[in-house]
Amino acid sequence: MKTKLWVHLVVLPRWFGLPVCVSAVVLGGIIAGAGTFELFLAVIAGVLLMSAAHSWNSFHDYTITGFDKGPEEERSISKAYTRGQSLIAAGVVSEREVFLNALGWLLLSLVPVVLLSLWATPWVWLPWGLSVVCSPWYSEAKKLFHPEVPLGLGFGPFAVMLGAATITDPPLWTAFLAGLPIAVVFGVVAETTDQFEDWEVNWEKGLRNMGAVAGANRLDLSAFLGHLVLATYVVQGAIALAGVLVPLTFLSLLALPLFWYCMLYLATAHKKAILLGLSGVFLFCILLAVG
Repeated sequence: MKTKLWVHLVVLPRWFGLPVCVSAVVLGGIIAGAGTFELFLAVIAGVLLMSAAHSWNSFHDYTITGFDKGPEEERSISKAYTRGQSLIAAGVVSEREVFLNALGWLLLSLVPVVLLSLWATPWVWLPWGLSVVCSPWYSEAKKLFHPEVPLGLGFGPFAVMLGAATITDPPLWTAFLAGLPIAVVFGVVAETTDQFEDWEVNWEKGLRNMGAVAGANRLDLSAFLGHLVLATYVVQGAIALAGVLVPLTFLSLLALPLFWYCMLYLATAHKKAILLGLSGVFLFCILLAVG
């Protein structure tokens, strides 16, 4: 019972994504000039939506796409930052339990959203609904060459919009644009690195995304990541030039050394490289909001 409780409350929600999720929602609240209570509700809603999405992905990848099925050597590997994808195959929890876990987090997210819709604005239902759609979209998009899109939108523009939808007339378009750098750094940079680890076992099962294609074509992941990190800052620069982000958001440049060392260690110390890269993504998102 203790093990299952830990699985349902800690492992399946994959809390490692909190720095990205919270930073994005807070960024939206700052843009909108949200009140403390309203922003608190938006953050809670965002965190619960993230938990539901992560649990759904565990269910979807086992039951529907089959990426996590089979013996350990034939399914997605457990990562240094999450082991939620292996729980059904290992017999720790059932498919039904994981489905109900995802549904539970989703239903809980309705509480702060309903309060926000009554207290602040009904516009909050828009980013909530868009975020909900991203979960099955992302899981299925792993076979369709574009999981980076729903993942990036969910953790980036839609999360920022959720934080902005805390006032009567929320600046949703501005919030959407402000979230694009997060969409690139988490949806593309982090996702490509994550899926590169799984391409060999899942290619025959239909996995098709940047990480899998990079692996199948024997690309140098370090060089490819360098281009993706550069693209992140190019997108941030374009958004800043458009007047959406203030110059101080370029505090995010302080995350560059972590990305550089990630690329340097990829070939010789993979686990260390992944942790460095993920730390770089977290720092980027936090500094964007702080700036």
